[in-house]
Amino acid sequence: MDKEIVELRDVVDYVTDQETSDSPEESNYSNRKSVYTALRQTHLPKLDDLDIIEYDKARGEMRLTPRAEQVRMYLEYVPENDIPWHVHYLGLTALSGLLVLTTHLGLYPFSIGWGTLTGILVLMFGVSSIVHTYQSRRSRLRDMDFAPLTE
Repeated sequence: MDKEIVELRDVVDYVTDQETSDSPEESNYSNRKSVYTALRQTHLPKLDDLDIIEYDKARGEMRLTPRAEQVRMYLEYVPENDIPWHVHYLGLTALSGLLVLTTHLGLYPFSIGWGTLTGILVLMFGVSSIVHTYQSRRSRLRDMDFAPLTE
């Protein structure tokens, strides 16, 4: 487990950057203060109570505990060179719309006919759904995989 110490200000910067479209230089004081307050008063103490992080409030430092690995499995994990499923389905929908439009307008070479188009669309979404279902079932937690919180 990574024992790297992270400072509160770095976490505040990261969360503020993720929640706002501003660049780090443009993140205004009120955004940073709001994130800082929420983290310091609520989120970090709760994560510390659950033994997910070790949080030193006085020093404004934290580090992950081994318990953090058990929590990670409940988050949507997308490998670096992969895309999330919602983006995949959004792309399929855009492609489908483009195919429908080009077929409707009769634009060559995409004027393939409505029957063929329907088959292609059903095949695209069907294969995607089967793969998505397979991957979801493969990563589904069973009762024996769940590590309950200990008091």
